[in-house]
Amino acid sequence: MVRYDWGSTDDEIKANAAANPMLTIEVCGTHKGYGVIIRDPMRNPIIVVSGAVKYVSPFYHELQGVSVGMKLARKYKMIHLDFDCVSEEVAEYVMESWDRKYECNCLPRFNSKNPNVKKKSCVKCSKSIINDVASSEKRNTDKIVSLMDEILYDGLELEREGGEFDVNFIPYLSSARGVWHLASLGVDQELRLNEIDEHEEIAEILYKEVYGHGSEEELMLHLEELKLSGQL
Repeated sequence: MVRYDWGSTDDEIKANAAANPMLTIEVCGTHKGYGVIIRDPMRNPIIVVSGAVKYVSPFYHELQGVSVGMKLARKYKMIHLDFDCVSEEVAEYVMESWDRKYECNCLPRFNSKNPNVKKKSCVKCSKSIINDVASSEKRNTDKIVSLMDEILYDGLELEREGGEFDVNFIPYLSSARGVWHLASLGVDQELRLNEIDEHEEIAEILYKEVYGHGSEEELMLHLEELKLSGQL
């Protein structure tokens, strides 16, 4: 599947997400904001997001990216997700919080009798992990656990809907140039396929990561070569 096959409407994205369930969500946080890229199994970018923030810390902003990625996944019915984080601390914090979410007898978030009401969750589990994996973030504990609570809620809803997710660390920044660029923009935007090409610098970086070249003209020439060679 090449990137144009995905389309750009909600229904088109949902249909292709159902046909390609294993998706990757790259996230990055910087002093200026966060970046999120949802990619298909061939690493084609489907949706990209950059967010401007009131500064807290790169750790917190990357966690914001995880939260945004989770909400986008639920919106578009994406159910099998691999999150790739630039920060090893964020990746470890999210997975430790998820794995230990019931250790202090937190009540299940979903209430079958009243499914539209979100229960208040105990966050002792995720709060204690900050000291273990991100001690420098203690001053931001209240903000972090509140955001982690939202991620846990969306994760449990994803699980209830038949989905699953994992969170990994990207060991080489060179493999995350696109998402780092988005996180460094300091602007709020969400771009779908039909909009990515309108932003030349973003398109150049994102498509060069996948195809080795960036412009739309270069891409179309490359696709034509693949067709002629029988690879498409």
